[in-house]
Amino acid sequence: MLILPFLADNQWPSAHAWNNSYPRLILEKNKLLPLSQLLKNSEKYHQQLIRIRGQVTRLELHLDETRYFIDFVFFLKDGKERVLVFGRHDRTKGDIQLTSDHMVEVRGRFWKERVANGHRLTNNLEAYQVRFYPPKNPDRAQRPGSAGPRPQRRRDVTD
Repeated sequence: MLILPFLADNQWPSAHAWNNSYPRLILEKNKLLPLSQLLKNSEKYHQQLIRIRGQVTRLELHLDETRYFIDFVFFLKDGKERVLVFGRHDRTKGDIQLTSDHMVEVRGRFWKERVANGHRLTNNLEAYQVRFYPPKNPDRAQRPGSAGPRPQRRRDVTD
């Protein structure tokens, strides 16, 4: 059994609970925080809700015993800077938007330093939302205001 350095049970708060908890998102107008600025001023952002973007590396996914949740951990990288990101995805709410080497946007609570299950962790992000960036649209998806995919012209077969 794999022992993760963070909670791996059903005690994770929901995104709704986090959005209504203190401290609030400290970035004005939901502004994106560059990873370099986060690490440079990590004390300022400790335990704050933040939004950052970067590339997923060293992704690990683990299905919990109920099979309703996926625990994930990965490094979010931007150039030479990186932070550890961990969280839990509720499979009843759709597919997980995580793939190695792809860009994502993460919203969550930043921890400059913390101890979890006997491990000292620095510069990590407890994610409550992870989405591909830019968003990936499935094939044949309709864009707002479009009439949908063009119908194919039918060709008559003649001998």
